[in-house]
Parts: sequence; structure tokens; C-alpha cells
Amino acid sequence: MFLTLLAHTQPRTSDGTADAHQEELDPKVNAIVARDEEGARAAALEADRTVSRGEPLGRLHGVPVTIKDSLEVAGMRTTGGSARWGMHVSTSDAESVARLKNDGAIVFGKSNMPPDARDWQTYNDVYGTTNNPWDPTRGPGGSSGGSAAALAAGLTGLALGGDSAGSIRVPAHFCDVYGLRTSSGIVPRYGSVSGHAPGTLADFDVAVLGPLGRHADNLALGLDILAGATTTAPRLGGWSCPPPGRPLCGAFGSRHGSKTRSAPSTASWPRSCRRRWKRCGPRVPSWSRARDRSGSKKRWLSMNRC
Repeated sequence: MFLTLLAHTQPRTSDGTADAHQEELDPKVNAIVARDEEGARAAALEADRTVSRGEPLGRLHGVPVTIKDSLEVAGMRTTGGSARWGMHVSTSDAESVARLKNDGAIVFGKSNMPPDARDWQTYNDVYGTTNNPWDPTRGPGGSSGGSAAALAAGLTGLALGGDSAGSIRVPAHFCDVYGLRTSSGIVPRYGSVSGHAPGTLADFDVAVLGPLGRHADNLALGLDILAGATTTAPRLGGWSCPPPGRPLCGAFGSRHGSKTRSAPSTASWPRSCRRRWKRCGPRVPSWSRARDRSGSKKRWLSMNRC
């Protein structure tokens, strides 16, 4: 499947990856904001030598990969889109980054994002604005906008992003690529600097990590590599898609207990939708929103593990 990744990433020997293509396009897009060119070339040369020696190859052998700048990559500057972290250079890899490298990926750059990954656009004071490669007068969405823009421009073969409320899905839609928001606990999240000091290898709060690619098969391959037991879920021995026929699971919240009033047509829509879903067979739990929101994170995680 990694041939699909390479087919639209300017085919060439590993030693010459995408220098000319990036020099031509990325200044207009500004998707990849930090690079390890020397390390990437060394890894590419070693990838070619591995092929010539006839040694076993990883599933992402020689594939150029970019990482959202909210994640630590050893030897590269990590900002999380915020100027407050200065010139911090990571000394170790986030857990998911290490998994990609261990399967042969060449991690050569970091993709742009808004400050602390908290916006649906991609601009920050450190690296500026990322543009949509289909139309540079428009934005790529966010917060994984640099990831999606790099893929759409053919600057990378696979990207690792993060998502809590659309941060993978929105830019994938805006840039006409594929993106997967994984369920909570499947992909390791340690190594985030979104809201955390770099070097602490902290975990996200409610966000998850997931792959972006130019084909659905690329997402399947990326998830196969990324998923598995994690630091936060050590008992997870593996994962598998549910067999066909398993009931879907959804969730609807109500505004009971809230001071906010909705128009009758708006207020009745969730109830009508929930009834239609239940007639189709899915399990659809519901709850009322508490005024103090003390259980909101617990309900959020419960919904995302359905």
C-alpha cells in the first residue's frame, strides 16, 4: 500500500526525495515549517542501502512523512504554534512518531498549526499563515491544516495529525484529502506540546492522534502502524475493526438544566434525529447537560469509545 503514498509524491530515489518540488510549492503554501534535511537525507540513503542489501523492509520504507508541530520529533524544533516555547529542539520522539520511524518512515518535517491546536484555521506568530494549495487565497482549515495542505500539494506521503473537534476532519475536507479521527485510547498520544511545556512528553486532554493521506488505503496502513497498547492504555493488546453488523453507537445531548433557550424547531431536531436513529438499530444513549459541567469530559470520552 505504500506505493499509493509514493505515487503522487514526485517519484524519485530516496536520496533525492522532494527537494525541488518543495522549493517550488511550499513557499506559496507554507505547510511544512520545520525540517531536518540532513537527517532525512541520511535516512533516505540508508533506506536505499537496505533495499540493495535485500534486507526486510518496513511497511513505510522510504516514505516521506510529516508530523504536526504539536508533537515532539527528536532533533527538530517543536513549538505547538506558540512563540512562548522559543527555540526548543526536541531530544526524543513522541510515541506515535517513533512507531512511524520504526516501520521505515522518513520523518523530514513538521507541519504548521494554530497556537495550541485551538482553531479551525492555520496561522501563528511563529510561522505565519498556511494557504490552501488548491487556492492560495483560501485557508486549509485547522488545526491540522499544515498536514492536509502538505498532502494536497504533494509535499509528503503521509501525515500525522491530531483531532478533538474536527482538527483532522475539517482540513481534510478543505484540502480534498483523507483524514481519520481515531477513537480514544487506540493511538498513543504521549509527546504533545499543546498546552504543555516541550520536553515533558505530556498527554493530550481529550484530543486523539490519527493519520492523513491521499487515499483511504493510506489511512488503513497508517492506523495499522500507529495503533496498539499505549502508555496511557497499557492493557490494550491490539485493536480491530468491529465485524460487519455490529450496531452503531451515537450520542445526543439535551439542554435540560441550561439557561440557553433554542427555537422550537431547533430544540426538537435532536429528539427527532434520535428517534430515527433508534429505528435503524444503533444504540443511542442520551444525557442532560449538567450546569456545572463536572462530568463533561467523562461523557465526551465515553461517547468517543462507543
